[in-house]
Amino acid sequence: MHRVEWQVSSKNTPSINVARRLGMSRDGVQRENSLHRGVRQDTEIWSVLAPEWRSAHGTA
Repeated sequence: MHRVEWQVSSKNTPSINVARRLGMSRDGVQRENSLHRGVRQDTEIWSVLAPEWRSAHGTA
């Protein structure tokens, strides 16, 4: 696996904090792309690449 991607509502701060703790980078925002309970929401896309993960966690 080379890339892991995390998609999360921009309003879901606890989940965004998990992505940060995992060392993920925010790639961008899909604006108003999902509908939740009648309200359009933004989705943030976070990712980490295998070389970044290995470097941060000292694995080969």
